[in-house]
Amino acid sequence: MHRLGVALFSDGGWKQLVRKWGAALTLVGIVVAGIGVSVFILFGDARVPDATQPPAALQTPVAAPKLPTPEEFNIGVTVTDRNCPSADNCVYTYTIQPNYIGLHPLPDQPFAVTYQVRGGHEPRHGEFTVHGTEARFMKGVTVEGSAEAQFTAVPTQVINRQVFGPPVPVDPTPALPPPE
Repeated sequence: MHRLGVALFSDGGWKQLVRKWGAALTLVGIVVAGIGVSVFILFGDARVPDATQPPAALQTPVAAPKLPTPEEFNIGVTVTDRNCPSADNCVYTYTIQPNYIGLHPLPDQPFAVTYQVRGGHEPRHGEFTVHGTEARFMKGVTVEGSAEAQFTAVPTQVINRQVFGPPVPVDPTPALPPPE
């Protein structure tokens, strides 16, 4: 046995032996790794996050849709009735026509827009709510002003708020002719 071992390693045969064993171990490693990856793919834990996504701690939270600004609304005022018991004081009944003029889509969550009707003896504060593309507002609101009063509505604030009450159809109400 001693002689066989000396003869095997004395003429450089040990290099061939190491190469053969190295190649065999490499092939076995490749096969085992392939089987391991296949088993993991087929039976792996579905709760493990995808490697292409950052860990949950590094993910940025999704921001809620941005509320529009008051400047993104145009509110028309249509006078539907006028009662002038005296020359310097009239009671006007009006309805607003809110119009969104912003460039980005409206958010899905409901919100309210406060506004001020100007042109009367004192400003009149009001509010309408928006949910999707539907606005809800009061019709037939009254304000006092002079016989020549001209009314405008100015949006003042947009508030995140729930919508209450039935939807109000937005059909234009004909305006009264100007006073004679």
